[in-house]
Amino acid sequence: MPFPFARRASGFRRETNRLYQTHERVIAAGGAITDLISGQVTDQGLAYPADRLERIWAEASRAVAIYRPNPLGRPEAREAVAAYYRTRGVPVDPEHLLLTPGTSLAYWYAFSVLCNPGDEVLTPCPSYP
Repeated sequence: MPFPFARRASGFRRETNRLYQTHERVIAAGGAITDLISGQVTDQGLAYPADRLERIWAEASRAVAIYRPNPLGRPEAREAVAAYYRTRGVPVDPEHLLLTPGTSLAYWYAFSVLCNPGDEVLTPCPSYP
């Protein structure tokens, strides 16, 4: 299902690009595509050797072995960023930091906070796609 574009994008060309056409041909021919930006490596068919995972799991402490995702980013990572800025004389509260797994999500958050429907955003050319 194609992504629903905003009304202001109704004049955009919607043809598929060569990369997507190649993707479709590979899938139609029974091939596999690994999406390296999906964030779900197990959904991409990447598997870890069970014997290594069992050894790692056995050696890890309970605190490390339990996955507790945090929508703001891991607290330890946010504290490390805050500490970095404190050493440069900039006081930053780790609770006021948001760490994302990449720029695409960071842009989404920024535009969600800063822009309303119908707003225009000016970018330099060339720019990040």
